[in-house]
Amino acid sequence: MFSDFRLISPSDNGYLKDIFASQEKEAWCYFPPFLNLYNLLPSRPVYLYKQHSFTIIAQKVTTRGKERLDLVIPPVSLNDNSVDWINEVINYLTRNTEQSSLRILWVDESDLEFLSTRFGKSLEYKLKDREYFYEPQKILDKKGRKFRDLRKKINRVERLHPVFNEIQFQDLKSAENLLKDWRKKQGRKRDFLLDWGYTMSSLKRFYEFTRSDLRGWQVSLSGSMRGFALAGPINDRVGCFFVAKTDTEIDGLSEYLRWRVFDQLVNYELVNDAGDLGIPGLRQHKMKMRPSRIDNVYSVNLTHSGSKKYE
Repeated sequence: MFSDFRLISPSDNGYLKDIFASQEKEAWCYFPPFLNLYNLLPSRPVYLYKQHSFTIIAQKVTTRGKERLDLVIPPVSLNDNSVDWINEVINYLTRNTEQSSLRILWVDESDLEFLSTRFGKSLEYKLKDREYFYEPQKILDKKGRKFRDLRKKINRVERLHPVFNEIQFQDLKSAENLLKDWRKKQGRKRDFLLDWGYTMSSLKRFYEFTRSDLRGWQVSLSGSMRGFALAGPINDRVGCFFVAKTDTEIDGLSEYLRWRVFDQLVNYELVNDAGDLGIPGLRQHKMKMRPSRIDNVYSVNLTHSGSKKYE
């Protein structure tokens, strides 16, 4: 039943952006370049499947010789036809594989409510992350007492005479080296390294994307790259702050880089800067920018009985 699945491609970005906009999607997972870069061959292929009234984004993961099929996001859109398709998939997996449930990796509040009404006790969910939305102009202005700490961090870095500009092809290798060094310093098993794979992939595949879909910037000190960031549109109103990595030994550099990138994103009403992974230090860092709102995102597991515990 999966013969019509095909690997996702950057050529799908326009289509995905349109269908996500039609459903008013704003969660970080709805950034089309992310869905492309989450496709890590051969370990984690990501597939796209189009039906008349809905579209599926799915991944296939092989662990210890066993394959598992997951939905990366819920069907777009959620309707009677896509719910019927989900039920067919669960029945197929139960009959023909060792997989007895269907997992959806990222589910926003509205889709969780819809799925809950349709699947009832056959659905179990857990909080995956809390996503931070910012108004770029407020960060750019950084006015008032609440931005005092941010101003101090930025002023500290500005005394080092940083150079901020767009990433060029010749800068990508330096960005890869900075990312490898960042990973080494942070340790390979930390939760906030979960983006390692698609971040490295974004640098290696950067020029597969148009600049209208994905842009990149760097900050240099004394002629050496010390940070980079990538961002782009989820839709015409909401931007996505995709990745940002800086030299952790330079106090305030992360705040400075984010401040400069928000200047580039000032035409968006809101920018989704992803979540904090439940890490107190990352949460504190995100709060410095004074989010306008914080949205919950969940993961969902669908089974026949709903009696299996979801770990």
